[in-house]
Amino acid sequence: MLKHQGFNKVKHIIFMSGLIPNTNELPQCLRSRLECKDILGAYGVPVTTLRAGLIISAKGNSYPILKNWYSMLRLISYYYFLKKEKELNMINIISAIGSLGTFIMALFYFVSVSVQLYQMKISFIPALGFNQILLIRDKDQKLNLKNTNSNVEENEDYLKLYNLGGGAAKKITIEVLLGEDKVIQKKYVNMLPSKEGYMLPINKTVFDELDDTIKNNGYESNMNIKLSYYHNVSRKKQEIFLKGHIDTFNNYKDKEIYELQFI
Repeated sequence: MLKHQGFNKVKHIIFMSGLIPNTNELPQCLRSRLECKDILGAYGVPVTTLRAGLIISAKGNSYPILKNWYSMLRLISYYYFLKKEKELNMINIISAIGSLGTFIMALFYFVSVSVQLYQMKISFIPALGFNQILLIRDKDQKLNLKNTNSNVEENEDYLKLYNLGGGAAKKITIEVLLGEDKVIQKKYVNMLPSKEGYMLPINKTVFDELDDTIKNNGYESNMNIKLSYYHNVSRKKQEIFLKGHIDTFNNYKDKEIYELQFI
């Protein structure tokens, strides 16, 4: 071929080659391209080398190789992405578990503090009520009243109002009612401290109502008590409506005992 070139006085040679990496370790196919260029230039004829990046031809091998490389790189990229995504998901899961644990701890702390505050609030709230009251009818049909915590043997003409709560009750208004609106007795108490009692005197009208209820074999008395008061925890006026109820307590030959409750 070179002899033929020389005989025909070839003035210039254009050699189609490929990109050659700048390294000493080349595969055989790339080394053969360099050798061909050197051989062509050894006979004094100018040589121009075109280094093509990728030659696509009907029977070329470059494009199928590149296509296979691209497919492999795509699979590697997917694998790398899935691996990273899995790592990120695990990190997100661990972070979410940590955040959930922190939230649960904060919730427990909030509930604990709320319970403590509620208990402190209860410790300052008064609780007004009456102790157990016995009504004793003797053989002469005379009705006597007795508070169970009293040591007095004689008939008592008062009801014992107690404050069993933790805080003091202030500006107490006590109304003894017939029905829901007819006031038959009214008393005022400035303050009733915790664990203290107040003797609420009852008049003849109250005794007559209790006596009539027992005589008529009734249990639901028409007598009610309304308590209104204030305390330190809330500025709002508190109201309690207690309905009188009489139950049979015990019967003897010389007397009958009934229990008066305000429910």
